[in-house]
Amino acid sequence: MRYLLSLLAVALAAPAATAQTSLPRFGVAFQGMLAVPDGLGVGARVRAASALNADISLALGLGVTAFIAGSGDRADYAFEPQVSAIINVGEGRFRDPVGQASNAYVIAGIGAYLPAGSEKSSGGATLHGGVGFVQPLNTTSLFYEFNPALVVRGKNDVGFLFPVRVGLIF
Repeated sequence: MRYLLSLLAVALAAPAATAQTSLPRFGVAFQGMLAVPDGLGVGARVRAASALNADISLALGLGVTAFIAGSGDRADYAFEPQVSAIINVGEGRFRDPVGQASNAYVIAGIGAYLPAGSEKSSGGATLHGGVGFVQPLNTTSLFYEFNPALVVRGKNDVGFLFPVRVGLIF
């Protein structure tokens, strides 16, 4: 914990950058998610991020996923709120999965997994961490990320979330 607080103090003490004067950015994404043990689902996610400095942003996000396979006439849903830190690790130095030069980032944080409509699934707190790429467009940016999470459902029960997201940043 001491190391985490030291890292946060260093990040907040970083020199002011133009990112601190910029407005928050908003993102909308489509997501496909494999949830263990809930199955495969599709959904959407929204995120708002505000830059602390040129390299670090804080973000709030909310996703909703529908698990429709094997649930009969109705779908089971899950809500996934998250608080995240996003760290930019390179501008144009990386190749994204389709071979384009892009900006890479690491995302990590905490959240919750809140299933609705299912008696077989239980929710819990989440700890997530993943990687993403941003491809600048004319007035927006295209992003894609893989951001797996560990779901702590109880004293002796855990689950896993494996979302893949593609979306736009405005």
